[in-house]
Amino acid sequence: MKPNSRLATAIQSTGFVVTAEILPPPAAEGAAIKAAVDVIGDSLAAVSVADNHSGVGMSSLAASSVLLGLGREPIYQVVTRDRNRIAIQSDLLGAAALGIKNVVCTSGHHQTLAGCSDSANV
Repeated sequence: MKPNSRLATAIQSTGFVVTAEILPPPAAEGAAIKAAVDVIGDSLAAVSVADNHSGVGMSSLAASSVLLGLGREPIYQVVTRDRNRIAIQSDLLGAAALGIKNVVCTSGHHQTLAGCSDSANV
């Protein structure tokens, strides 16, 4: 099977890759994302983007789009805790439209662990 992303190519060609995870900022600006990847450097195969890891922040989809604009390979994280099936499908269609090719889906931590105890699972 032909790889369709730089991450897949790196995995198939070397078998060992290095990625890092960033936490999107709690603001609507890409400067913090650029600063984070500038610190990380160019040696990574991809950058994983956390999805509402410790409370409200820029969406993983938007942050992944910023990474694409910076020439980086994002791994878009989708936490199913916060979305119903329709929202997940919409987000995945949006990711495909933006050119995001790497996706990780997880159930995520319970809201009480993220400081959002008044929130409920979807």
